[in-house]
Amino acid sequence: MHGPAAALTNRSLFLLHYVVPALLPGVPIRYPYFFLDPTEHGYAWVAGQFALLGVIFAVLGAVVVGLDRMAALARPGDREPKTSSAGSPYSSI
Repeated sequence: MHGPAAALTNRSLFLLHYVVPALLPGVPIRYPYFFLDPTEHGYAWVAGQFALLGVIFAVLGAVVVGLDRMAALARPGDREPKTSSAGSPYSSI
């Protein structure tokens, strides 16, 4: 299976395997990461760690997209849309 369905399945399996058991009180499991372990700081702290990770990934994603767009503007040949030898795709309209 490829594409969006596979990506959604993989993310769902991650949530079922790591996140959901970590949020159930009283489940005797070993937490795979320190930010999933509510024993020292509590469940509110774990939720805060997820929010912080979300913000960090959103900022990093925005930086990558911004750098990609700046690089595209820096290339002089890529500013105009490419057309086929027949001319503009809208010339027959």
